[in-house]
Amino acid sequence: MNIFGIEFTAAEFVLLCGIALLVLLAWAILAKMPRKKQEEERETAPAVDKVSGSEEEELVAVLAAAIAASTGMDQSSFRIASYQQVGGRRGRSAWSRAGRREQMSNLY
Repeated sequence: MNIFGIEFTAAEFVLLCGIALLVLLAWAILAKMPRKKQEEERETAPAVDKVSGSEEEELVAVLAAAIAASTGMDQSSFRIASYQQVGGRRGRSAWSRAGRREQMSNLY
């Protein structure tokens, strides 16, 4: 059997078609997986509420205390200019977060 100038036996042609079908099937399955994951994350993501002024001050104080405790710096030696919630629809995977934590904990 001669297809596109390449000589195939019948068994080789059947095998080639089977492999092509398996690749297309795997591609179709993998193409649908991220959509499903994003939909699940949207369903489980907590709703973000507006924060009142006093709650915002408390949140900044907690963030400053956490930074001071983890770095060993004095709270008066830095200033929190802004903050934002991470996660949600565009959050990182658990593996990505673990890798980032590991890299940040390495002292050079």
